[in-house]
Amino acid sequence: MKVMSWATRLAAVHTGEQIVPFLNDIELPLNEILKGTDEALSRLCEVTAADFPHLRRNAIHSAEWRKYDLRGAAFSAEFARGESTAL
Repeated sequence: MKVMSWATRLAAVHTGEQIVPFLNDIELPLNEILKGTDEALSRLCEVTAADFPHLRRNAIHSAEWRKYDLRGAAFSAEFARGESTAL
């Protein structure tokens, strides 16, 4: 499961809010989750008791300008952008 999807579900289940207010509550900038930084993933693990290696393996990581990687598959920023977010 992608980290953004999982975090969005956490927000809905635990706060009834969308992801940005949830991330603000746990002092985690949205752009850090979108980049898949280890610091952001560590913060999510700290708050949720999730397993860091599992979460990191399922996170999209910035590879270079507008290029990303998920489990060894490279893709452009446009591929990852959805038209809407469903709760």
